[in-house]
Amino acid sequence: MRTSIWMAVAALFIASGCADIETRKFHCDIGPVAVDDKAHPTADEINVYGENKWICWKLTKSTYRFQPDSIRIDDPKAEVFANCKKGDKNAELDGPDLVRCKDKNPYPGKYKYEIQLYDQNGNAGPIYDPFVVNN
Repeated sequence: MRTSIWMAVAALFIASGCADIETRKFHCDIGPVAVDDKAHPTADEINVYGENKWICWKLTKSTYRFQPDSIRIDDPKAEVFANCKKGDKNAELDGPDLVRCKDKNPYPGKYKYEIQLYDQNGNAGPIYDPFVVNN
């Protein structure tokens, strides 16, 4: 009897986790990379292997939110990233806590980017500048 109860509880946890994943409309090839309330990602470098990869970032337990310009990647030749370049406001959002950018990764390189968070009123909050490394 106890085994049945524990199996039922485990099934509910798995089902509730899958339900959240299935309600998201985004496909992520890399991540989602967790971002905290200080705009710090879980890794200062995101390594990308292969072409045309979607990189996702997700806020964890944050009072802040993402906006379309929350990820700003330095792409001097404007040919490596399909969106999320500095000066653009075209990151893809899936709610206020998940954002994604497309890395075309045509050749190796290291790209500095900024993560900018915003408060619930749209005012700029914390900012941090890690790297994307194309291999």
